Amino acid sequence: MTVRVDDVEKEVVESLANDLGVSVSEVWRRLLVTVAVLYSDNLLLRDALREIKELEGVHRVLKRDNVNIILSDALKSIPELGHVLDRRGGIYNR
Repeated sequence: MTVRVDDVEKEVVESLANDLGVSVSEVWRRLLVTVAVLYSDNLLLRDALREIKELEGVHRVLKRDNVNIILSDALKSIPELGHVLDRRGGIYNR
């Protein structure tokens, strides 16, 4: 399989591979699995959130009202999230 990326995208994937200590191919595999999980129609928001103190109120509301929001429905679109990151220094500035 061949994937075309620009120089910046290539640098990001290579940087991820280096940071994670894995091959570029493994980064692509992990990216695919990550996207498949995040955008699954079977993953509820309440099941995706960690049980940490800062989210206690959120968990309480989701459980109390039996809210069944799919995680991917709760997420902004990728372009919108990109704009959020751009305001914080850019998508490629990790």
